Amino acid sequence: MDFIPFQKLNFSIDNILDCLRDENVIGKGCSGVVYKAEMPSGELIAVKKLWKTKREEEPVDSFAAEIQILGHIRHRNIVKLLGYCSNRSVKLLLYNYIPNDFGLAKLMNSPNYHQAISRVAGSYGYIAPGKYAYSSYSLMF
Repeated sequence: MDFIPFQKLNFSIDNILDCLRDENVIGKGCSGVVYKAEMPSGELIAVKKLWKTKREEEPVDSFAAEIQILGHIRHRNIVKLLGYCSNRSVKLLLYNYIPNDFGLAKLMNSPNYHQAISRVAGSYGYIAPGKYAYSSYSLMF
């Protein structure tokens, strides 16, 4: 298995593979399963195991090129890609682990949680102007 880090890492492929268990799953999506992995040093990382594609004819070089680009992008709204592991059958992406980084999780931990979810959803163009926007009621025909 190829292991390509984008910075100095204090763990091995074996450390990563040991953490890929059902009890460590923190999410599933259309592209794969995400695991929370605790390394021997105590460092937490997120490991995304990509689903196998039906198009196995996709060149491996294009995947490697895309990963190289993602590994060098630095932006506050993009989780840092630490590296990747791959072979013919498995592709793993290694990210910084950020607890509660899902938008809903951030909202639920906010002090305005109740207020945010109890508002009426919709656009003001389709809601009677005074009815929900300012919690006042009026009859409009």
